[in-house]
Amino acid sequence: MQNKSSLECAVEAAARLDQVLARQGKIRAPSLPLHNTIKPWEIFSSEFKINDLPSNARDVLTKGITREEISSFSGTKITLKGQLLTPGQPKANNQKPLYLFIQGPNKQSIDLAIERINNLVQEISQRANNSLMTANMSQPPPQYINLVQNMQGIEKVLVGLDHAPPSFDVRNKVLGPGGANLAYIMQETGAGVTLRGKGSGFIEAHSGQESLEPLHICVEHQKPEVLQNARQLAFSLMETLQRELQNQQQQLQQQQQQQQQQIQQQQQMQQQQMTQHHQLVQQV
Repeated sequence: MQNKSSLECAVEAAARLDQVLARQGKIRAPSLPLHNTIKPWEIFSSEFKINDLPSNARDVLTKGITREEISSFSGTKITLKGQLLTPGQPKANNQKPLYLFIQGPNKQSIDLAIERINNLVQEISQRANNSLMTANMSQPPPQYINLVQNMQGIEKVLVGLDHAPPSFDVRNKVLGPGGANLAYIMQETGAGVTLRGKGSGFIEAHSGQESLEPLHICVEHQKPEVLQNARQLAFSLMETLQRELQNQQQQLQQQQQQQQQQIQQQQQMQQQQMTQHHQLVQQV
């Protein structure tokens, strides 16, 4: 039996998530049947050229952890290809400049990946411009500027599963297979949705590393109603994961109790056997 690709798993996961949420009454059931398999000729692909981007943006996009985050977010597979060519450098035969090769199960997943890449490039450029502006300004201080930017159209939903055991993979539970959970929220609401903070794997453009904030879902949109809808879906996801963890812990506790009862029963049987043996010895 042939193993399923990551793209097939992502599509199946998204379909399962839609079915669960439909049963819970959170979304409408799809009017058309969902297909759980992908034929080779149905896989979409695109190229995103990064050779001529500013070096700070290009450096972030070439990092494996950045590509992994974009892949999880969009449900695509992203590969770094080509060669970095400097201006005026002769190009070898059939050698393409540096680019990202994106593969996905549908055009929407490709668009999500490209949108995420463009947002990263834009964010890096804005950070660089702000640094140049604030270097020549005495007022307002950079902290104030960052605070104002962070307040516009952004909501943060804390994951709050720090007490979960290592066996409960919080990051992948939140993302879902192939990033299906966050991609679903974004598709339903139109908001930008990312997992950020400690342990998220999300690389902040301004620092080149994870944020030191607690793990959270970051929801972004300029319209308050869109922001509220996405925030509510994020809360629903967290409630579902809380229940899943609680059920897992209860099952583990029941298993431990059953094991303890079995041990006690075995000890009682051994004690009875020893007592019977002792009585037989005395009778002899």
